[in-house]
Amino acid sequence: MIPEDVLSFFDVNQGRRPKVLINLMVGKETVSSLFWGLNYEMLSYIDLWKQIDQTQFLKMVKEANKLGLLITQDDKIFLTNAGQQKQISLGDLSSNALELKLDEALDLFLLSSQVMSELSFKNSLYVPINDDNRINFLVKRWFKSLKGDFVENRKMVLAYKDALKNVLSELSDQDADLFINYLPNHADSGMTIAQLARNLNLTQFQTELKLRIIFKKIFDVILSKEIYPLFDLIRPLLRESILPDSVLQSWKLLQKGMSIQQVAKVKNIKENTVKEHILTVAILKDQFPYEKFTIMSFELPGRPETWKFEDAQKFDSRLTFFDFRLIQIKKIKDLQNDRSFR
Repeated sequence: MIPEDVLSFFDVNQGRRPKVLINLMVGKETVSSLFWGLNYEMLSYIDLWKQIDQTQFLKMVKEANKLGLLITQDDKIFLTNAGQQKQISLGDLSSNALELKLDEALDLFLLSSQVMSELSFKNSLYVPINDDNRINFLVKRWFKSLKGDFVENRKMVLAYKDALKNVLSELSDQDADLFINYLPNHADSGMTIAQLARNLNLTQFQTELKLRIIFKKIFDVILSKEIYPLFDLIRPLLRESILPDSVLQSWKLLQKGMSIQQVAKVKNIKENTVKEHILTVAILKDQFPYEKFTIMSFELPGRPETWKFEDAQKFDSRLTFFDFRLIQIKKIKDLQNDRSFR
């Protein structure tokens, strides 16, 4: 990694904490990380890169600071004008595919591409192999199901190619080229990250980051449009909800009419843990019944993420930190929604 690799994660106008960025990418969904991820509008980065080298990432942030590409103010890091000149564009990243584990979906997609490529060259004896037995099983089951839908292999391959064309139409020309060159085919196993990086004149870190974002966009398109037969391929990997399992369990109990105290007792957890679960739901879900969990209301000057709990308590001494954070979340989302409709 080089210092320029980390610049894409920072902004000139908004200070960000590197540890929050890492927590999002590796899928460490603490309430604090999710709250700041919401504030950064980077919740779509959840599970983006589970194996990212965290030590190197933090080291490169420090190096970028020394080089004047980033600047630290009040424990938050801003992109400088000099850093902005060297920042690569990653484009917008939708958060609609959060129900999907990216690494699993990526492995599944690449293996299916290899299978269909071999089939297009009439190599029907090809046996797909992956280190993950579950991935092997899912590809074989999907392929068997496809063979039941199509009498001729040729038509099955055409359906797969049409699906790929549909997906590629949603990408920029550069992203589409990068995606196609990375896919394995009959002739070879696809270009490596190192080869793609040389072609793009990017570092290997920047290239893999772009690829991961491209694949996340692709899976979002497949899921939102239910593109056959790719949707059937990745559907088995879909989680029941974007909520972490323990949070989902608590939320289901709350929706049944249980109180925070009752949920804590049933699950044998602390009431504060249940409250953290509620905050997590408020952050991750588009629709949330705020009025069900707090009747408090206040307004402070400045942006909601800069508000202080102590200042809010001056409006009403009964205000708890749970109330404060819940109202903050609502205000942040309201501002973001207003901005998106302009």
